[in-house]
Amino acid sequence: MPQRLNADDGAGAQPINSLFRLGEGYGWLEGGGVTIASSSTSIDVRVDSGTVRVDGSLVEFSQATLTLPDGAPDNPRRDLVYVDYRGDVGFIQGEPAATVTELSPTDRFQNPVPVPPAATALDGVPLAEVWIPTGETASDNLTPRDVNDLRIADVGGFGIVPVLSADPPEEDLTQTRLWRNDSVGEFRAYAADADQIVSFSTTVETSFSGPTTRLIEDFEDSIKGNWRGGDSTYTYNTPAFEGSAAAYWSESSRATEYSLQGDGLPYYPESGDTVAMAIYAESGNDNIDLGFGKDVDDYSGDNRIRVDVGNDSVQLLSTDADNTERQLGSASPSLSLDTWYIIEADYDGGGTGVHPTRIYSTTTGSDPGQRDTELAAISSPTSDETHQGRGLALEIVGPGRLDYLHALS
Repeated sequence: MPQRLNADDGAGAQPINSLFRLGEGYGWLEGGGVTIASSSTSIDVRVDSGTVRVDGSLVEFSQATLTLPDGAPDNPRRDLVYVDYRGDVGFIQGEPAATVTELSPTDRFQNPVPVPPAATALDGVPLAEVWIPTGETASDNLTPRDVNDLRIADVGGFGIVPVLSADPPEEDLTQTRLWRNDSVGEFRAYAADADQIVSFSTTVETSFSGPTTRLIEDFEDSIKGNWRGGDSTYTYNTPAFEGSAAAYWSESSRATEYSLQGDGLPYYPESGDTVAMAIYAESGNDNIDLGFGKDVDDYSGDNRIRVDVGNDSVQLLSTDADNTERQLGSASPSLSLDTWYIIEADYDGGGTGVHPTRIYSTTTGSDPGQRDTELAAISSPTSDETHQGRGLALEIVGPGRLDYLHALS
């Protein structure tokens, strides 16, 4: 019988149970981020659309907003948000209890009290826990720190892939599953719809070396769905750093966007990653910013590279939600309007809170989208550990373009 933990096993019971269930065909594939929704009269959370695997079958679900019960009058509680085998999004209300601070003073979700809701009987996949403070009645008073992401990736789409000395007996093959037959050195799968075992070639298709590049945003379609704050009234046209279009801001005013982990971007940079983006300033542009490490649900509250092409200026800043800015380093390369550049920063590349920053020229002729020469570097910026999140921010003041936001790790 599969192992199960319960609330007596502590705050880690829920994620550990999710790990156990990967091998049983339960896991998260994509989407399903849970974020705080704006409301001054109720506690609302938004669940993004996504896909999970339940009992070996793919289950797709649509975006939904859940209204959670108001906080208890005396103690906080933890509610569990999930998606079930039908694709219905719901929640399990936790039991209020007084937190035992000395057990885990720095992370409420690691504290066994209040008890996390039990989901051992759930025929579905947990997505997140939501902390409901004592007496709370409005989600506008909550922050991203009140959501604990519980999504556990379904490795390989079939749970953890086992290594077997022989194919499983025919009577055990009732659902589509994948394994490696170690005797013959092949990956094999049982296709339930065809009632047959198929094998996979082990020919090397791609050999990887060096850093992995993840495309975060190409800006060639509407960015409103994955970004907060602005109205996303970019247009898409040439010139583009790569491809046929770039996000174009034509106004003299400011456009600001930000995205927090769970908002729907395919990847959110973490410590150790390099964050890079192509920028293009036109006449009248004051600055283009790329923020990373965002941990505040606000326009600012991050580390950011700021480029002022007209004044030949590159700065690394730490910005707070009250609009306070601290300059951590600067450089003065010779820059030109109507020209593509790549800006990048190594998140904690010089140690925690130290983010070496660079700007490159580009080649966009017959082989578009390539960095060329390093024009300037902020190699040893001042250390600032204020913002260590995974969110991103964009700001552009005056006409300009954005293209191809990457993370390299």
